[in-house]
Amino acid sequence: MIPTMTLRPFERVARDTTITRNPRFFGPEPDHYCPCGSRRKARSCHRAADHSWVAERPRPLITGERTGYANPNCYGRAGNDCSKSMTREHFISAHVLQQIRADDATIEIGGTTWIPAGESRAVGINALTSKILCARHNHALSPLDNVAGQYFEAMRLDAKSMMSQGRKGEFPCAFTMICGPMLELWLLKVLFGAVATESIRLADGAAYRFRLGVTTAQLTDILWRGQEWPSRWGLYVPTTPVTGPTRMLSTHIRFVSVGPEILGGGVMIAGLEYLIAFEPPNLPAIHRPAVITFQRRGYKNWKMAALCWPEQGHLPINVVSQRGRGEDSYSPPDDSVGVVDLGRRFGR
Repeated sequence: MIPTMTLRPFERVARDTTITRNPRFFGPEPDHYCPCGSRRKARSCHRAADHSWVAERPRPLITGERTGYANPNCYGRAGNDCSKSMTREHFISAHVLQQIRADDATIEIGGTTWIPAGESRAVGINALTSKILCARHNHALSPLDNVAGQYFEAMRLDAKSMMSQGRKGEFPCAFTMICGPMLELWLLKVLFGAVATESIRLADGAAYRFRLGVTTAQLTDILWRGQEWPSRWGLYVPTTPVTGPTRMLSTHIRFVSVGPEILGGGVMIAGLEYLIAFEPPNLPAIHRPAVITFQRRGYKNWKMAALCWPEQGHLPINVVSQRGRGEDSYSPPDDSVGVVDLGRRFGR
C-alpha cells in the first residue's frame, strides 16, 4: 500500500534550469529544495514517497451559488450558471498560439471546416476567436490558460535547447513542474470549445457532439465546478512511436470519433500528443502520467516535465528523439523522429 502524505497546494508551473542529471530520481533529489519555491525540502513539500510529485487538488474555477441563468450562446449554459454578457474566446489559448506563431502576429492553420481539405492558411491569432462563452465562464478559465501557456512555453524552450546542439557538448538539463489536473482541465476546455464552434473537420463533416453517455452538463461541472472525472476518463499520453516529420513549432487537434460522435480528442505539441478520452483509448497510452522525460539519442542529459496529481502511483513516460549528434534537427527526417516508451514504475 502506498503511504498517504499531507498534500500542499500547487496551481501553477515551476521551472528549474540549474538542475544536474542524476540517475536515481525524477527531478530534484528529496533533500533538495522543492521547485515550487517554498524553501522546504522536496520530500517535505511536493515529492511523494514513490518519488513522483503530488499536490492538493486545485480549487474549482467557479464556487458559490449558481446564477440560475443559461445564456443560449454560451457552451457552458448546461450548468445554469452564466452571465448575460458574451466575450470572445480562443479555444486554444492565445498564450499557447503565441508559442507556435510564424511571426509576430500570424500562425499557419489547417484542418478546419472553413479551410479546404489539404490546405493551410496564415491567419492572425486575434482572428481565431469566437463568441462561445459568457463573461462568467470565460474569465474563470484564465488560470488554466496561464498554466497551459507557461507549460508549453517551457516545452518549446526545452525542444529548442535539445535540437540546437552540435556534434560536441551536452544540452543542459531542465525540470518543469505543473499541476496535472489544471493541464487536464485545459485540454478539456480545448476539446469542448472545438466541438462548440464546429470548427474541426471529420470525414463526415464537422465535429459537433460527444458520444452517448457524455453530457455537456457533466463536462461543464467537471470543467468549472470541480466535479470528479468518472473512472478512467481524463488525460492520456500515447506511448506509440511517432513516425514521419515533426515540426517543433506546431500544434494539431485530433478527434477520436465514431461517425459524428466524439470519443475523445488530443492536442499535439511538437510531436507529443496530450489526449482527453471518455473511455480508455484504443492504443497504448498512460493515464495521467507522473513524469515525461525527453531525451535525444547520443546525449546523456534530459529535459523533464513532472505532472503533480493528488495521489501517488502514476507511471512515467520517456520520449527519445532518434536525431543523433551532428544531424540537422530542423529538416524533415526520412524515418521516425521520436520514440515514446513506457518507463519503469515509480518506487521500484
